[in-house]
Order: sequence, then C-alpha cells, then structure tokens
Amino acid sequence: PDITREEIEAVTVTVDSMNHAGFLGYTDRENRRSFPVFNDHRIRQLLLLLMDMSDYVIVDCTSVPEQISAAAMQIASTTFRIVTPDVKSHTFCASQVPLLAELGIQADEQVVVLNHTGKWVFSPDEAAKAAFGTSSTLPFSREIAEASASGDLDEALHDRRFNRQFERLMAVCHFQEQTSPKRKPFCFPRAKAKVKAPTK
Repeated sequence: PDITREEIEAVTVTVDSMNHAGFLGYTDRENRRSFPVFNDHRIRQLLLLLMDMSDYVIVDCTSVPEQISAAAMQIASTTFRIVTPDVKSHTFCASQVPLLAELGIQADEQVVVLNHTGKWVFSPDEAAKAAFGTSSTLPFSREIAEASASGDLDEALHDRRFNRQFERLMAVCHFQEQTSPKRKPFCFPRAKAKVKAPTK
C-alpha cells in the first residue's frame, strides 16, 4: 500500500520550541531491522511525499550512501558534503567519489563545507580548502557542543559567528533552488500532529 500523509504525521516528532519543524527517524531501541524490508520505490515515495508536505526537507545522510541516503542525494536540489580538516576525512571523501558516481551523483556538484569540531590545536584551513575544494566553512561553536551534550539542540543559537556562516549556506541552498526549478529542496517536514519525543 502507498504511504499516506496521515501515517507520516503520526510518527513525526515535534518539540514546543520549534513548532515549524518535525523530525523523522529511529526512536529509542529501533534500528533498520525493526521494520519490513523496503525498496527504492517506497523510499522515493516517502521522500516525494515529504517534499509535497513541506517547504524544505533535510536528510542527514550516512557517510557511505545506503538506500535512503542515495535516493535523497539523487532527488535533492542541494547536497552538502561535510568534511573536517584532516587526512582521514580527505582520504575517505576521495574514496567515495567513484561510489557516488555509480549512483549518478557528481561530487563536484556538491557544496563542500569545512566543519570545525574544536579538537585541533592547529587547523590547516588553507591546505584543507585546497585539498577539498571547499566553498564554505563552519567555525567551531562551543554553544552547539554544549547543547549537543545536554540534548538542547532545539534551542535558539546565539553564536553570531556561526549563525553568519550558516546563513551563507542557506543562501547557497536558496540560490540553487531558484536556479533548479525541476528539483525540489530538502529540510524538516512541517508536522500537524504532535508526538511526544521518546525518553532516553
């Protein structure tokens, strides 16, 4: 049977501080074996329905594209590749280029974002930008790190430096949306039904 809007709304998790956004994903104790096997047709049906329900849909893709990530990247108007300024990240990303090409995803069409997680005493930004062909940089934000540790990522962010860079990325996303009318953008679905978030 086809997936319905009502089914999506019933499993969408919302939070009071973000009434314009909803979250879909595994809940506590769920994993990929918790559900019947699904095919590419079902995945695309779900993604296209989310796009029809929402202004934007964001899909947090896996590092090695599995079915859902591959379908999302094929449909998306904008794809961000998040990298870190180290040899391990560069080597891994280089190894994924032919795998992405097999799926019809061109790495040179992705927006490459250099992400700082705060673990480097010295960060070789210029070398990393040259190696990755990076077009954007996200600075380390202690506020985000603390919010992630406490589980408060739904709260407003007051880090001006990070917000400025993030707004630039959103501008890239909006520009690509306008210049690619045949492809729709991805972000969080707007849910009508509220579901209590699972406790950890």
